[in-house]
Amino acid sequence: MVLLVAPVALGQSRNIEVAFGFGGEVVAEAWNPLRVTLRDQPNLELMIDIEYGSLRDGAQSLQYRAALAGGSGLHIFEDDIFIPAWRSFRWQVRSEEAVLASGSLDRRQADPRPLTILIAARPGAYRALLPAEARLVEVRSPLPERLAAYHGVEALLVADAFERPRNEALLAASAAGSSILLAEPAPALAALLADGPRRLGAGWLSSAAGRDELSRLDTQALAQALITPALSRPPDNLPPLNLVIAAALYLLAVLLLVRFGGVPGLLSSFGLMLLIAAIAWVALRPADETLIRSRTLTISAGGLAQELEVMGVFSYPAQTLTLGSARPLGAASWNLTPSGLTLSLPRWSSVVLLARPRLSPAGLEWYEGELYNRSGEALGDVYIVGLGAQEALPASARRPPQQLSDSVAPPLYQPLLPLLPAGTALGRSGGRLYLALPEGGL
Repeated sequence: MVLLVAPVALGQSRNIEVAFGFGGEVVAEAWNPLRVTLRDQPNLELMIDIEYGSLRDGAQSLQYRAALAGGSGLHIFEDDIFIPAWRSFRWQVRSEEAVLASGSLDRRQADPRPLTILIAARPGAYRALLPAEARLVEVRSPLPERLAAYHGVEALLVADAFERPRNEALLAASAAGSSILLAEPAPALAALLADGPRRLGAGWLSSAAGRDELSRLDTQALAQALITPALSRPPDNLPPLNLVIAAALYLLAVLLLVRFGGVPGLLSSFGLMLLIAAIAWVALRPADETLIRSRTLTISAGGLAQELEVMGVFSYPAQTLTLGSARPLGAASWNLTPSGLTLSLPRWSSVVLLARPRLSPAGLEWYEGELYNRSGEALGDVYIVGLGAQEALPASARRPPQQLSDSVAPPLYQPLLPLLPAGTALGRSGGRLYLALPEGGL
């Protein structure tokens, strides 16, 4: 019986392929691509269990669950999952009856260094173009076209025309902050790069020879810089003086009713208590059980943009929340699915979330030497790094930079400025910040 069953089980494993990251390399503390390939399989479920944490923060866990649609033929499931620096990493693909495939990642593979992807039919001919310390991985399979998949990718070296990936994948990587290095650029691109590297989103488009001149924008540090105590502070309470005055008036009214009203006054005091309790419940009870504050930063250049969002979530009662694709900061155990994050919060507690980075329409950008507001809303607090404050920019308006007397940056920009190159422009509309990187120059 064992000899008969074993080939069947092996065949099922060969027909189920699960891949994390690029070329088997995973970047810890970053969003990584996930790809599951099914061949002639029924509907299944992917289960990933990650344990992480430290002695200081305690043990934490991340559970990822995804339904895999099966059927005859080839079926591919793709998603992006945040992978912390794990202590244990286990996965399995199972049906209702049994586990059909499983595996794990060794703790020693938890490497936070970003990847450099080499795409070439003859990779050995191009390795000399990359630094020896680069965490190099060779990739031949089709690249994902989702921005978050390149969260942990520093650069892509593209060579050999027939191995060239789709433009959508390269644009997503560049918008995410990766440098696209072309070893053999086409004539049209060679003319575009004649004046040097060009910014596309948070990343670069460059020839391989110009790699040493590029500086990578730290988008993770920019997202962290958006976090302020105001995001996670508890909601404002009733001022203590107002509470003391209300309590004193209530006690005085009860004292007068009991002192001069006798039994009817005593009964009236109970009615007054119920009336005040009902009024307080209606007037002071929050409209929602959850308070969410958010800030969004859109990073634009060359017509491409990446959107980073941070959220402060405050829960009044103990509850389980389901939000968009994001990850919590600090000690927390959470569940992740393709549709979003599920997190349990105790009563009167808060957590800060970093949303999965996503592609976005360009908002504020440089266009022919002028600032162009494409956001559709008027922008205030306009500021250019190295030049100073600017006048407000109406929607769909263009304006050259100006030298004004006021050069003090708004307080919200202060944590961002050390991370930005000279010539970067910033603007704000409410909780949405727009950042325009200089397209040329370094």
